[in-house]
Amino acid sequence: MLDSGRGYHEPSALELIGGYHGQQKQQACDSPARSPDGLIPSSPFHALTGSGMYVHLSCKPICMENDPNNADAPVTKADLKAEFGKFEERLDKKLDRLLSEQANVILEAVSETMEKKLDEKFDPVVTKLDGVLKGIEALQQENTIGAEQLRRHEDQLQKHETRIAKLETAPA
Repeated sequence: MLDSGRGYHEPSALELIGGYHGQQKQQACDSPARSPDGLIPSSPFHALTGSGMYVHLSCKPICMENDPNNADAPVTKADLKAEFGKFEERLDKKLDRLLSEQANVILEAVSETMEKKLDEKFDPVVTKLDGVLKGIEALQQENTIGAEQLRRHEDQLQKHETRIAKLETAPA
């Protein structure tokens, strides 16, 4: 029977629909109250019969408890903010890590490129400076040798002057 004329369904039909295909029992907030004679008032659930089979048409209940394990539970603004906050933190950490890695790769590439360019630019200069330094070292060595020779000559001149002075003052 679909309707007893008083706006009530037979309890067995709704119980059959509620347990059909392993569906969960309805929560207490949307379960209709039974009348004193045990019938359930008409609800948004409708049972249709056709050759002994029931078809279950349903709509979402108006009242749903906020159960975190229930995928059909409504999401509150605070839940969304919390989830987006967690997501934002994870995203920030991941972006920081990726940007750091990318910056390191770029810095290494720039360092290698700069080293190659500096080598190309400074190799000829360093080669020329090596030649100049060799010339300076040769001049320094020559200067040292010349200074020693000059001192020997000065000593020799000193000795010659003292001998000449003795000869000129000696009685003839």
